[in-house]
Amino acid sequence: MVYAISKDNRGWFPRELDTMYRDRKRVFVDRLKWNVPVVDGIHERDQFDGDDAVYIVVADGLTGQHQGSLRLIPSTAPHMLRDVFSVLCPDGVPAGPHIWEMTRICLSPSLPREAARKSLGLVWLGAVEFGLDRGIEIMTGLTHAPMFSNILAAGIDIEPLGPVTEFDGVQYAALQTRIDETVLLRERARLNERHKVLAYAPPAAAAA
Repeated sequence: MVYAISKDNRGWFPRELDTMYRDRKRVFVDRLKWNVPVVDGIHERDQFDGDDAVYIVVADGLTGQHQGSLRLIPSTAPHMLRDVFSVLCPDGVPAGPHIWEMTRICLSPSLPREAARKSLGLVWLGAVEFGLDRGIEIMTGLTHAPMFSNILAAGIDIEPLGPVTEFDGVQYAALQTRIDETVLLRERARLNERHKVLAYAPPAAAAA
């Protein structure tokens, strides 16, 4: 299942969010050694995981176990690229009502390679569908260098916003990508998906 989880519907998704934050800790803190906050020793959460954040989450439809995710924040709200890493955008951080930031792309370390590739594609397709639902035209992003290959493998056409820069021993870069119907149709065809994959409620709630 692919869900858009926000402050308005997160009460339906405790398992999905719990396992997402746990996997973020496993990936970003345990594996990549990022110096980022950890809550209760198990969840990677920072100051941008607040009410403005929307998570695109791929999860097991039966167990709710997180498989892949990313975080979206409107550029008109506090977000990483503007408030922490603006130096990555020498020409200024793109902002406006039709621009959202995409960060914290995370795949479950427990997934086999092929399943991880599929999950990443679904995360991105879900983000595109959410973007079109919300009138988003551009998604900016901040990523560490090792993630570039995964982003390209997901079929995301990226435009650099500045040079790769090192922070705390990690190479980061800012980027942006455009969202439109052409991107949607391409991604659905690439994943062999004929219909919308994104849901805003679990099946039981949607059927009620």
